[in-house]
Amino acid sequence: MKERKPLFVIRDKKTNVIFFYMLFTAVFIISFLSCSHKNDKPVEFKSMFTLIDSLLLGDSNSISQPIDVAELDDSLFVYTDFWARSIFYYNRKTGRIKKLGRTGKGPGEYIWPEKLIVRERKILFSDFQARTIQNIDISGKCYSKISCNVPIRRFCVDDSLNYYVLSAKEYNLFVFDRNGNLVKKLYPVNKKYKYPISVSHGGGICYDGKGHLFLSSVVGDKIFKLNTADLSSEQEISRKKSPVYREVPKEIQGDLYLNLKPETRRKFVNKMSVLMNLYFIDSGKGYIAVSLKDYEDLLVMEIRNTNLKLLKTVFFQDNEYPIGCTKDEFYTIEEKSESGNKDTEETVEFWLKIYHIKSL
Repeated sequence: MKERKPLFVIRDKKTNVIFFYMLFTAVFIISFLSCSHKNDKPVEFKSMFTLIDSLLLGDSNSISQPIDVAELDDSLFVYTDFWARSIFYYNRKTGRIKKLGRTGKGPGEYIWPEKLIVRERKILFSDFQARTIQNIDISGKCYSKISCNVPIRRFCVDDSLNYYVLSAKEYNLFVFDRNGNLVKKLYPVNKKYKYPISVSHGGGICYDGKGHLFLSSVVGDKIFKLNTADLSSEQEISRKKSPVYREVPKEIQGDLYLNLKPETRRKFVNKMSVLMNLYFIDSGKGYIAVSLKDYEDLLVMEIRNTNLKLLKTVFFQDNEYPIGCTKDEFYTIEEKSESGNKDTEETVEFWLKIYHIKSL
């Protein structure tokens, strides 16, 4: 029986050393790339947030789905429920919940709140039905109201009480002064993307407190950074004669790109209506966090001049989604289902999870 010969034999010692050196180098490079790939994967939210508290807001018998939340003081939270058409106040110390709303089925007989902002113990909220932004206190007393004449998807306000409104049906950004006068109506359009801000399917807006406005795009992986000084005007402009821009003027055109890696881009960006709610995190340095389609994940990015550096991709549990953010805290809603019997339907509990944002 013939003896099998090896496929190849390296008889030269020098060649043998070179071969094993190259083999070791190849193994090292493959191991390094494997580790780097693991680091690129989304991180669990626990590595970025520390859970502070968990509060039961109610179940599906009393509320439908909280969509925005803010902290009024150390013990009081306020949140909106879009389909329940009410604003709720939650007392953290007593656990009591107060509902602010009106009964009735016709327009003007109920509020339809979506976005809310807390300023100086007053609550600013957008009424989707009435197309207004109202300023109320905890008793429901209205101190001011501006009419936007458009269904409001998202809005924010700067230090001078100028209101920046994203329409729910048009691809526009509306700027109102504190008296409700329309200052500008802006079409953020450029050559590459016809409608970079498609607020009909989402889109987010936030103010960083430093004179900059951020808007998230749902068509293309883009975030707009605008200078609020270029959007405001001391001259009062009537609604009929308000200027309309078909393209963003150069002085206020400041797109920020995500610059995602190819594997991340394939996973997140190639979806419709990707970039949804936008949050500004100011933990010693400016960061932008944007939730993705269907509240699935959260992209945390560092602002670098005209670019955004992706720091972390945070994923939540299937039954948890981000809902709000302050300077050093982040809020999510966790839905816990309880199976019913033959005579009762499944009940869903809504838990407000309060997280402390760790140093980035």
